[in-house]
Amino acid sequence: MQVGVYIGGCLKINSLSDVKLHKIFSQDLLDNISNNLNHIKMLPLFLELGYDVEDFQDDYYLDKGKNEDFHLLQKGFCFDSYKGLVYLDKAIDCYIGIYFSAKACPNKSFDYSKFYADLKNIDMHLFVILENYFEDWLKYDYTDKFGSYQDITYNFMSILKSWCEDKIIISVGEV
Repeated sequence: MQVGVYIGGCLKINSLSDVKLHKIFSQDLLDNISNNLNHIKMLPLFLELGYDVEDFQDDYYLDKGKNEDFHLLQKGFCFDSYKGLVYLDKAIDCYIGIYFSAKACPNKSFDYSKFYADLKNIDMHLFVILENYFEDWLKYDYTDKFGSYQDITYNFMSILKSWCEDKIIISVGEV
């Protein structure tokens, strides 16, 4: 069923609009976000067709809050007294990626509350930005011809761009 929602392309176009945004959004991350956002809209349709939620994703039984790269987040968001706020691009990428993976997890037996608390402790402002975008996505009705996923994505990227402004974002090779 084609509904004309190209969230992956929209994310990609918006991430190219700023050097810092482009630096933190790898192609893998863009694919991850797009996939998870699409799954959120597809799951109800899947269930309406009579399928079992356990069959929706291959990684249904994988706890998304148990990410082996979580230690990268704790070390990749730091303050350098000489430079100011310094962030590793891969740490931001990882933070955003695991946030959306956990939010889109259809397995309700996992309790992500501690995981979300840990993400908030790492960077509360980034967490709120992601939460707001996620909530906007949940409210977005792809069947409403007046709704615009482009607008909510543009707004998300604009706010994320502002978040990046006072930060020094470096790649591992720049350390």
